[in-house]
Amino acid sequence: MKFRVLLLLVPTIVLVLYLAADRNPNNSVDLRPVVARSNGPESSGGASQTRGSDNSSRALAVAARSSNGASATLGPLPKSLRGTDVDGGLSLDDDGLFFADTDALALFDYFLTALGEESYEDVVARITAEIHSRLLEPAASGAVAFLTQYLEYRTRAAEFETPGSLSAGLDRLSALRREMFGTDVAARLFGDEELRARVTIAQRDIAADPELSESEKTRLLEEEFAKLPAALLESQQRATAHLDLARTESSMREDGASGEDIAAMREQRFGREAAERLRRLDVRRAEWDGRVDEYRLLRESIQNDANLTQQERKSLVEELLHERFTDPERIRVAALDRIEASDNDR
Repeated sequence: MKFRVLLLLVPTIVLVLYLAADRNPNNSVDLRPVVARSNGPESSGGASQTRGSDNSSRALAVAARSSNGASATLGPLPKSLRGTDVDGGLSLDDDGLFFADTDALALFDYFLTALGEESYEDVVARITAEIHSRLLEPAASGAVAFLTQYLEYRTRAAEFETPGSLSAGLDRLSALRREMFGTDVAARLFGDEELRARVTIAQRDIAADPELSESEKTRLLEEEFAKLPAALLESQQRATAHLDLARTESSMREDGASGEDIAAMREQRFGREAAERLRRLDVRRAEWDGRVDEYRLLRESIQNDANLTQQERKSLVEELLHERFTDPERIRVAALDRIEASDNDR
């Protein structure tokens, strides 16, 4: 049971921490008309507009350049995006103006996954070009303004220090979302995600409670699942199907199954094409695990160096992290470190 819930928790924690990266908008753009139209904050006078950065100027400059046709100079799609369909979409309200929803975030995130393969400027330019290819004015400008606001949100979320608990971290993230987007828009954009995360955190706590019997844990876990709306429950059950596969494979390996045996089981259960995709995923995961393990060994060496001051250790570890990983990858590493630290505390 503990194995099931911990596996389920990994994507949720990464989801909670992932919504941050090297990007944000500039306070020289007044987002109030757009936000108001999107049912966002009534006033944009808070920190979301006063906290600019170099990336803010970059995002807006790239958006302006793309609007003027400079996006035509972009090269081919990054390798990871080739042959795939663009996720999400761009919606309009009854007045024909841009309407911020989860489909817009999915479209932005689709292109943002290519950070590291191509520059920040090119990624923002691709998103802006995609917006202008789909929307006419003034909806296009509204979508671009929302993009810059979303980029700042990701940047500010990335600046969070490691919270004392997962629940505290989620509370801070939820508060930031409502500060930047307003209560109604934040609920529309992130409400389901936050509910799913809170249920998962509760399930993790239940599974780790030594005072509970297995039957009590099972009952309480099912009660947490029941808090999810039908659509989210179905999504969670699909996630659980992947955990069932992980448990099956773990059991097979403990019984001495070979890689060929695992591949045969996958092909029988899911078909040849799906089994091949899982094999490629295994390769990518192994590469990722190797990079993380190497980073942690080097980090441990720095932290154990008695010749360094505490500040020097911190600076060197930060430098190592930036050398080894891209912005989205650093967020993944932070999430994994948080899970590891939480497990060590129990």
